[in-house]
Amino acid sequence: MVFDNILFTEISFTEGIYYQSLGSQLSVNQIEEFLKTQQEWQWLGYFTLPIIYMIKIMLIASTMYGVKIMVGKIFQASFREISLVVIKADMIFLIPAIIKITWFTFYPAHTLEEIQYFMPGSVFQLFANQEIVPWLVYPLQAFSIWEVGFWLILAFELKEFFNNDFGRSFQNVMLSYGSGFLVWIVFVVFLTINFT
Repeated sequence: MVFDNILFTEISFTEGIYYQSLGSQLSVNQIEEFLKTQQEWQWLGYFTLPIIYMIKIMLIASTMYGVKIMVGKIFQASFREISLVVIKADMIFLIPAIIKITWFTFYPAHTLEEIQYFMPGSVFQLFANQEIVPWLVYPLQAFSIWEVGFWLILAFELKEFFNNDFGRSFQNVMLSYGSGFLVWIVFVVFLTINFT
């Protein structure tokens, strides 16, 4: 999600979107100041993107490595091997980013909400935006065919470390990554409820 947001800044966001979306809440001077500040700090997004992804990969690999400690001899994989599998599986999240960028290249957005609420392949797309309470937006966007694909790719790539038993591999992905994913969703919902 960070990846496509940074690319949107370059490709799809025009100043008109900000004026149209924020015009009722901020004055023209405030919007201009916001845009100026955003341009000044834009380099930070490019600098932090690799760091954010490295932290994400390390956290997921760490939870997967925790399974190795729990199941012992059954799961013979090094942290490096698990990290490489996580990186490979994470590539699936480029697909929705490319779809989103392509969509807004041909059908430009008129408001920030259009971009925020567009998540192809997610459960969120099954509902009208107005029907969703704010704290449910992120969980419904996070549960997507891409997330399921990520789980399946992880399990498939890790099955060789479980004596080619896909079922056991998927079970351990659910136990490790699934529990971490659930904790993350609950954390984001908690923040959303408390800060909106």
